[in-house]
Amino acid sequence: MRIFKRFFMPILLLAMLVDCASAQDPIQTTKIFLMDADGSNVMPFIMLPEYNHHGDPQYSHDGKRICFTTSMVVGGAAKCYIGIVAASGDLSTLKKIEGGRRAKWSPDDTKLLFMTRPYEDPNPGIYIIDLESEERLRLADGDHPSWSPDGSHIAYVSRDQNGLNITVATLGTRKNLLTDVYQNITTPEWSPSGEYIAFFGYRNNVRELTIISSRGANEFFRVRLRATPDRMIGHVPSWSPDGKRLAFWIRGTDGVDRLHTLNPHTEDEPQLLKSQDGGRLNTDPTWSINGKKIMFISDREFK
Repeated sequence: MRIFKRFFMPILLLAMLVDCASAQDPIQTTKIFLMDADGSNVMPFIMLPEYNHHGDPQYSHDGKRICFTTSMVVGGAAKCYIGIVAASGDLSTLKKIEGGRRAKWSPDDTKLLFMTRPYEDPNPGIYIIDLESEERLRLADGDHPSWSPDGSHIAYVSRDQNGLNITVATLGTRKNLLTDVYQNITTPEWSPSGEYIAFFGYRNNVRELTIISSRGANEFFRVRLRATPDRMIGHVPSWSPDGKRLAFWIRGTDGVDRLHTLNPHTEDEPQLLKSQDGGRLNTDPTWSINGKKIMFISDREFK
């Protein structure tokens, strides 16, 4: 497996998204919960009492650790951290990395890829950190980085003179994946096979859940789901380990975000998961390594 020489091996994927509340954004009290893959048996999982927001939980590939984004208010501004704990959720194992969010494990679990924002970093962009040496390296301008399954590429959201695009890059090479114009792209995610990339994009004034080939939209492009006036969709498409389901949220006319899954390869309607009325926010799903559990964040009561 190639986990890019020393550090660098990008694939670019576009996105503009609020991940951890900014200094200008209200802080929402969200915690991390765990449930069965069908939404049953919801249990409180991770909450750091002094922090206001928890988001984007991710299992390491060996299933032994979890990383997540968390923030607290310092001097009237939100300060973001990446937290790492044992997969049991034991907070005594907590390790904090200051100034980052949307972290992704490298395929060998020795590094984290993450992004920073202008209000928290004078040189914002895509970074990688070696978890043993704690050495950091800035890779590029952009948002929402994601490793390819074999570790040979990184996907992240970039911007050029033509606007937003999905770009694929390896050491010394880059390739834009999209041919259409997008006003917004959020959270591109690789399929487990590395063959596809799923993302939410705003195109022609409509938000869409789209699946493209990781070699380019000209080879495969499919809009799987569109938002409607009574159905908002977003913003983190999470592939099941077998690549047969995508998890994400749908917001109805009542303003509640509820987690759903769908088959990315068929025309079936999204399926609502159980236990989705415990709060107004139920977002950031991520599957366990064996596909039997889903972690997510919610503003529901932590009990």
